[in-house]
Amino acid sequence: IFSPEIRTKSTFPPRRNSIFSSAAERRASSGAINSLFRLARTTVKEIHAFDNHLLDLMTHLFGRVIDVENFYWTCVACLPLHLRLIFIQRIGWLNLLNEQMETRFELDLRNPDHWKVAHILTQLATEEDGINWRETSFCRTHLDPPIAGWNLPASWDINYTGNLTKGVPRAGLLKVTYHCDLAEVKMDFRRNLIRLFCLCGVPRPLTDPFTAAYRVDAHN
Repeated sequence: IFSPEIRTKSTFPPRRNSIFSSAAERRASSGAINSLFRLARTTVKEIHAFDNHLLDLMTHLFGRVIDVENFYWTCVACLPLHLRLIFIQRIGWLNLLNEQMETRFELDLRNPDHWKVAHILTQLATEEDGINWRETSFCRTHLDPPIAGWNLPASWDINYTGNLTKGVPRAGLLKVTYHCDLAEVKMDFRRNLIRLFCLCGVPRPLTDPFTAAYRVDAHN
């Protein structure tokens, strides 16, 4: 799962196998890392202190992850919600998002990363049939209460032709759970969005990770 090479920008299921850059870590996996984290959380008395160290460790290791498409669902999604939101704020949604987008989003549209995710989810909702935006909440500003009965406006669609301002607004707090029945998933459309906007859409390094690790060690 880890490599000395860092990518700059999947299909569900199945997921690709995880690999490590050093021989000592060769038999490990992202699932094994997750199990270690969960075991440690049950044995450390200072849970809050450990939470901070855990997030620091995950943030530090993320730059060496090869199978980024696995990282959210194998590790991040297993965190308690408050830790998950902190980690996502550190790393950014566009570095974690893959084709499996059925999860909970809490987005501050002033943040360009969050705005782009809202843009992606809006395009998905207009392309995939069904009521896909669920448990929605939207506040125009941080000081305003949620708008009662709010649902995805037609004006947020990039193909909107009415008189209102087109597109996702650049301010506001959006909370939404995206859900799509498996039969209605447009996988090709999702893959195209991922290729355009997300780290998972960037091809993996061509160099074998073990060879890359050897070259880095030899260079140092």
